[in-house]
Amino acid sequence: MYPIQIRGGNSAHALVSDEGELIIRKFDYSTTYSVSLAVTSTIYEIVPGKAGQAFVLTDILVTSDRNFGSATTPENIQIYQAPSHDWTVNDGYLLNIDMLKNDRLVATGLNIKTGETKSLVAVASDTEATVVLAGYYISA
Repeated sequence: MYPIQIRGGNSAHALVSDEGELIIRKFDYSTTYSVSLAVTSTIYEIVPGKAGQAFVLTDILVTSDRNFGSATTPENIQIYQAPSHDWTVNDGYLLNIDMLKNDRLVATGLNIKTGETKSLVAVASDTEATVVLAGYYISA
């Protein structure tokens, strides 16, 4: 056996199990960010943009409650990237979906990198929806 080490830029080591399996994990642990979309057509910041950093989105949960839309007529929810200084500028959709009342969207296992210094924002065509995003920041 050769003495080989795998080391990251921050001196973190990869591990090898007793059975010889390489143990890897995600770059960092996810943090959750949530917002309640309480006012129609109002833009809400979910994840703030940070200078010199990008956000890696790992999970999305969107829920609508019994007062959102109707059982037959959907309402729209949009999640997109925007400059941290101007949320009205859409720099790319992450999600654009029509949902009924008491509806759910769960997306896990994602690995979506946003642009540098971009905020993630949401807007809905009705009230009473909640958006939860999970992920972590990395150097851009």
